[in-house]
Amino acid sequence: MSLEAPSDPELTRVISSWGERRLAEGKQVGLHELYTAVAFSRARTVTDLSLAERAEITELAQPYFWPGYERVRPARPNERVEIHEYDPEWVPLFHQIRDALKEKLTLTNYAIEQIGSTSIPGLCAKPTVDVMLCVENSHDEQGYLEAASFAGFELVTRDDQHRFFTTPASEPRYAQLHVCDLGSQFAVEHLLFRDYLIAHPQTRDAYAELKRAAATEWGDDRIAYTYAKNSFILETIEKAHLWNRLGGDL
Repeated sequence: MSLEAPSDPELTRVISSWGERRLAEGKQVGLHELYTAVAFSRARTVTDLSLAERAEITELAQPYFWPGYERVRPARPNERVEIHEYDPEWVPLFHQIRDALKEKLTLTNYAIEQIGSTSIPGLCAKPTVDVMLCVENSHDEQGYLEAASFAGFELVTRDDQHRFFTTPASEPRYAQLHVCDLGSQFAVEHLLFRDYLIAHPQTRDAYAELKRAAATEWGDDRIAYTYAKNSFILETIEKAHLWNRLGGDL
């Protein structure tokens, strides 16, 4: 499923300009900066942009976030961001999914990890368990598609870094699956972020406050909610790299 070019030439120009800025300045230039640029070009404020407009902008921006981006099936219907207190049952659910994947995987070299907020004891989260399957070659989808389907997932998007699966749109989004390469930047950063927050309760609690505030402001826009945490996540990953190099002494 290929992306269609926007019918609005001005939107094309704004997204291209934002993309050049992101390339020059780095990942700190996120979705909210693009929302602001589009709103400004339309003599409006970000809050004036409708949910449909934001969804179009977000989809068109995905190749900048994820080079090689391809949508395989339509996005799930809009779902509000709901933050729940930490639930110990998220761990057994991860184990259930992990075991289902293992039952059908034909690969011999892989790792399955729980990542995201549900993997961090004491942290509030959306009630969606994030599972990361690391394989030798994520581009060889035949090695894991059957296992992902058996575990209850459908492939939604692919890109140069990973494959993203969710539960079918007819079912609750109780979990989602990310497939990436062993030792890749995607894998390393997700594990470092998880482990750093587990080891640093004050940072975990600061993240919880940010999550609640982001959910209040962007509860109708899941991706905007995610990018509202962009600076915090990038800064924490940078600290986590240093912490890891120092043997966990920071």
